[in-house]
Amino acid sequence: MVKGTTSGSGKSQTSATSGLAGCLDVVQANQNAYTASQDNLVGKVLVKKARTNYVKTDDVAHQVFDNLSECSVESESSPEVSCTLGDNDSTTDDDSSHSYGSKSSPQLDDNKAPTPWVNLFKDNKNPSKGFGMKFSPPPSDDEVLLEETDLQPLEEAWGHSLIGYVAGRFPGKKALLDCCQKWGVKFSYSTHESGWLVFKFESEDDLNQVLSAGPYFIFQRPLLLKVMPTFFDFGNEELSKIPVWVKLRNLPLELWNPQALGKILSKIGSPIRSDHLTASKGSISFVRALVEVDASLEVIDEVRFRLPTWKTFVQKIEYENRPSFCTHCKMIGHRLTNCKNVTAKKFVLITA
Repeated sequence: MVKGTTSGSGKSQTSATSGLAGCLDVVQANQNAYTASQDNLVGKVLVKKARTNYVKTDDVAHQVFDNLSECSVESESSPEVSCTLGDNDSTTDDDSSHSYGSKSSPQLDDNKAPTPWVNLFKDNKNPSKGFGMKFSPPPSDDEVLLEETDLQPLEEAWGHSLIGYVAGRFPGKKALLDCCQKWGVKFSYSTHESGWLVFKFESEDDLNQVLSAGPYFIFQRPLLLKVMPTFFDFGNEELSKIPVWVKLRNLPLELWNPQALGKILSKIGSPIRSDHLTASKGSISFVRALVEVDASLEVIDEVRFRLPTWKTFVQKIEYENRPSFCTHCKMIGHRLTNCKNVTAKKFVLITA
């Protein structure tokens, strides 16, 4: 009886041992598969990291623009640490120029060997890829004089463009695209090392739609947009002028026209356009117009004008979302009283 029990127990132990060994084999197989997948993933990460480890010189920026500008941009995760455009501290593989909404993004083929990073730029300096130039006898003095015939109209060179800037630190590509997707129009954008963004649109209507629908905010920081000025100096331009919607209540109906409104609004800035209800007179309570104002100047909250009858009016001006401006940083996005740079200097003086 005891032997029978012992024999049955031995068989059970043998069966359990075999089952355990089978489980261990499955676990080992799964672990091997996981290790292989991890090795594959690490390989991909190393390839991507290798692609991002390049020096962002001006030449490389032009090379990236030449070779990659035809690719559309998919929304990617923003970097964990937001990086300021223009500093060589970007943690993304951000290119100097991107298009969005016009073409599908290229698909990654896992079975295809990755293209070496240097091969993306191998034809950039090929003479046949650029445009030719002619020698011009240098002037007798040190100054080169350019004629009107030497200039290319901005719209002809860049199409319908807006210049943009994100106040503060750059929020990352994903956050930027999440905001821009709401525009509902096709666009491309290029980044300048100083931090400026250039957005290009397919038509003037698309440009006006985007400009008129503002202001836009990314993580409570304004995305500043305005029509690109002529001869815009990316390196030395102070960020103080921005389009702002204003309201003029109880304005006489005789003045609801481009000529009169243009003169009145020129006292506070550069008039851009009215909204649709003002143009169609769909609402007569107030005029609403987009005006580029200089945030560094004192706010003008009323304009005095005189009619041909010599009657004088004092028109109140209401601003929508007028941005704050720091006189120390010469930058829109915060006030002098909240400037971290000024606070840091005061702290150093106190503790010195």
